[in-house]
Amino acid sequence: MKNYEDSLELIEKTDRLIRLNATGTAYQLADTLGISRVSVFRLMKYLKTMGAPIIYCKYRQTYYYEYPVKLSISHELFNLE
Repeated sequence: MKNYEDSLELIEKTDRLIRLNATGTAYQLADTLGISRVSVFRLMKYLKTMGAPIIYCKYRQTYYYEYPVKLSISHELFNLE
C-alpha cells in the first residue's frame, strides 16, 4: 500500500468485491488489486480487526461477509488553535 489515498481506494475496492462475492482466491484478488498475496492476507486481517465479518468459502472460492455490514471510512481534521 503506497499512500493513504491508495490504501483507502484498495479497501473500498476490496469491500465492493467482497459484497459481490467476486474476489476469487487470494491469488486472484492479489492480481485484481495489483498487490501481493501476502498483502491480501494482511488486508483481510486488518479488515477483520476492524470488525469486518469476512469469511473465505473454499467451495465458491471467494471471500464474503458472514452477515450484511456497511463499511464506513472517514477522517477528520481538527484545528487545535
